[in-house]
Amino acid sequence: MKTSGTEMFMKMHWIQNRPTRWACLFVFLLMMTGLTGCPEENSTLDISSSKNSGEQTPADMEQNKTPEVADGAEIPADAVTVREVDRTGFDKAIAAYTGKVVLVDYWATYCIPCQTQFPHTVKLSRDLRDKGLAVVSMSMDYPSDKEKVVRFLRDQEADFENLMNGDEDLQQSAAAFELPGNVPLYRLFDRKGKLRYEFGPNPDDLTNGLPIEDIDKKVAELLAEQPTEG
Repeated sequence: MKTSGTEMFMKMHWIQNRPTRWACLFVFLLMMTGLTGCPEENSTLDISSSKNSGEQTPADMEQNKTPEVADGAEIPADAVTVREVDRTGFDKAIAAYTGKVVLVDYWATYCIPCQTQFPHTVKLSRDLRDKGLAVVSMSMDYPSDKEKVVRFLRDQEADFENLMNGDEDLQQSAAAFELPGNVPLYRLFDRKGKLRYEFGPNPDDLTNGLPIEDIDKKVAELLAEQPTEG
């Protein structure tokens, strides 16, 4: 039996569009569950697009971003602040903690090891503040990067005193704060305000220098010392 030109055209049209029609049938079933819509006949489904690969576009990330104030409900964002100081202001801040053991964390946002170690500093503060430990962070960033510093500290929920270098000349600032080398650097003061230990990647370059891994042990040692008068 001969096939008319119209019938032949219809069959060819069905065959050529069979993949799309099967796709539409599949999507129709998905529509019944309310998951998606049917693509146009000549459209393609890009499985490498960000939404289908599990990645997020900038618009997605902005939409899904948790508001800063709600980030860490226990600690309001405005509870984490930063104050610029020179060496005199820093010394006054440390003197205000007389009677407590003070751990100072010198760090910077451009220092990856500083960022890696910082959560441990936060944990020490939370675990030991009731036992007499005061933690102070001292950022050695440029003052012009203050917004970046504040953002990092709020992400870390660093709810202790946060100070920041106030001099755009970092070499001059490092000299003023008597930093022997690069950050991270940690200094531990006893209850009388005396510097007892320094910790860093190169402890041999420090006064009474010890590796960073010894911070916990020395904090416990100074906390165990009984406060004395005078």
